[in-house]
Amino acid sequence: MSARALQRVAIRMHHDPYLVAAVYDDPDAALADEELTADERAMLIAPDQRAWGTDPARVDRVLEALRRELPVSCAIVELASGSRRALLRFFSDEAFHDCVSNRGVLVFAFADWLQDQGREGRWGRIRLTAVATLEGACARVRRGLPGDGLTVELPDGTIELFAALSAALPTGRVPGLNRLPRLRSEPSEYLRVERKEGPGAELSVYAVEP
Repeated sequence: MSARALQRVAIRMHHDPYLVAAVYDDPDAALADEELTADERAMLIAPDQRAWGTDPARVDRVLEALRRELPVSCAIVELASGSRRALLRFFSDEAFHDCVSNRGVLVFAFADWLQDQGREGRWGRIRLTAVATLEGACARVRRGLPGDGLTVELPDGTIELFAALSAALPTGRVPGLNRLPRLRSEPSEYLRVERKEGPGAELSVYAVEP
């Protein structure tokens, strides 16, 4: 029995109704790449299909945890798309499924996915890619040792945009995208993210020379 593979598929199905529909429609095709036995595939479709959706707030809770680490990136998506529904697409994307299957860190996968959405011309474009890159670096440094840090090369104006939205979010008065600082692809700016020393220490983000 491949219990771990079965568990990971179950986690994915709890978060993605499109996968649930595909598995119930044709489990062999939908799970062709999974190391599951015929009995294990049968186990996944034994319950009433609606059972996979009995906790509709599950995805919202996970998204809220991700939002806490990438608040500015999520705000840009919501401003550009007009709702938070765009962010929920992550849970049906290959990036989410690969992360769960390979036991990755979900917030890293989410940051990378947001960067890719920006590069593909969605939801704020260059602004989304730049800020998601910065917040993704923050997430990585946050999980490192005190004193660890990363330097990222970003479009000029990223730190101004990041600071403006970071200050506006707690107030609930977030300006529209057209009123936020614009980014310039050249020249680049280099931002250093470091984890300060001490229990519960915050991160430090500041500009450095290339």
